Amino acid sequence: MTLEEVRDGSIGALFAHIVGMLVLFVGLAFEWVSLESIRRSATPAQVTPWLGVLRGLPGFTVAAVGVTVISGLYLARESACSVSAGCACPR
Repeated sequence: MTLEEVRDGSIGALFAHIVGMLVLFVGLAFEWVSLESIRRSATPAQVTPWLGVLRGLPGFTVAAVGVTVISGLYLARESACSVSAGCACPR
């Protein structure tokens, strides 16, 4: 595997890693806003829409964590292989 091939795969993995982290933080923000809105609700009718938001969040969270972990493992493996093969990291 050449250095260019490693960089091409690493760019896609880095993009996936960053997108996964952004989705994870957006999910956490939605959870926080939903829980705050539920806490401040005066009637059960005001709680219902926020419960719908909370029900959908685990799917996004699991997907974001999965993408982040898989792309992170790929990046770690590729960087370890390129360093052990004598390819210096660009500075």
